[in-house]
Amino acid sequence: MSSADHHWLQYDPAILVYSPAALSSVLAIPAIDHGWNADNTGEFWEPFEFRIYGSDSSGALLEEGHITSVWARGVDDSSTLKNADDWTSQWSFTGSYNYFAVVSGDRLVGGPFSPGEGEIDAIAAIPEPETYAMLLAGLGLIGFAARRRKQ
Repeated sequence: MSSADHHWLQYDPAILVYSPAALSSVLAIPAIDHGWNADNTGEFWEPFEFRIYGSDSSGALLEEGHITSVWARGVDDSSTLKNADDWTSQWSFTGSYNYFAVVSGDRLVGGPFSPGEGEIDAIAAIPEPETYAMLLAGLGLIGFAARRRKQ
């Protein structure tokens, strides 16, 4: 699950994912292994057949994430498996976590559509706003140092 490469893991039991940086949101890149069609009216639940929890190192489920954004065309729209990651979703949490547990269970109303099994390709970090601020501050310092050195 370290990259979105169309090689997915299947569960139950839960999959525990570790991030060296504490995150308050992650991208869930699904694995659609059957039922997909052009308007996603086949097995429309396939990319949503999991729940993601912020967790501690033991795998205890501390906070269930909530879907805050969805990308209908996924993260990779060019390979022969280009539809396999359609409906990539962003999961947000009120806290920040280093561990995330992926478990079965739908986030769709009217389920359960897929209890007890599911596939996921990857969990990806979404940079926190502080990351962008630090990047800009670092670039500013480099520019200042270069300008000063030039004089």
